[in-house]
Amino acid sequence: MNKLHKFYQKGIVISFIIAFLVSYFAVTPIVKLILSRISDPAISALISHLISMFIGNGVLLYLFEKIVRTRVWRLFYPELCFDGKWSGSTTYTEKWTKTDGSFPIDSPLNEKEEIHIKQDCLSLKIVPSESDGFTWSSAFATLSDSGDLDILYEVTYKDKLKRQGYPSKLFGYEKMHVDRSVTAASKKPLSMLGEFKHCLNPEAIAIFSGEVEYHRDVDPYISIMRY
Repeated sequence: MNKLHKFYQKGIVISFIIAFLVSYFAVTPIVKLILSRISDPAISALISHLISMFIGNGVLLYLFEKIVRTRVWRLFYPELCFDGKWSGSTTYTEKWTKTDGSFPIDSPLNEKEEIHIKQDCLSLKIVPSESDGFTWSSAFATLSDSGDLDILYEVTYKDKLKRQGYPSKLFGYEKMHVDRSVTAASKKPLSMLGEFKHCLNPEAIAIFSGEVEYHRDVDPYISIMRY
């Protein structure tokens, strides 16, 4: 997320300058007018200065920072915006055990699911999501320099799959590649393909790896571009 972090740093500097100018040229005169009835000019000037600099600048900077962090960056880097709801599936294709090593699964498990990605220009996470067989969420997620997603996640299996030999809980790594051939007219990603692998777990009899596919839930009236 280096691009977004650098954008945020520049945005904060610009926000500070704007907040100072607005406070000095707009807030300060209004405060002075309100305090003009105080007989002592020195006290009036001091109070005006404190209100303008600490309250005016503080409130404005807080608002500008939030706007830059949550909204403005999307206008400049729409291709890095994954925020929103996605639908897709996870397919378990390979299994590993201590006794047999790694081998393909005869009947791959396929789980349909919906996920919700929450993102601003400083952070990205997958909120707890659920399928028929498991629940999972990101323990850590970030954007690579290429604009793909790197996710360290925790998955908890339901009784349905635990009865089939799946462990109670596992950690894993997921790499999501954006399908650049399909994108919204706004340049936001619409489709992701990737793979996952579980981390070794001494308590688990087996761990798994496989493929994932997600598509952004979009309004049917949003223009879609194909390349």
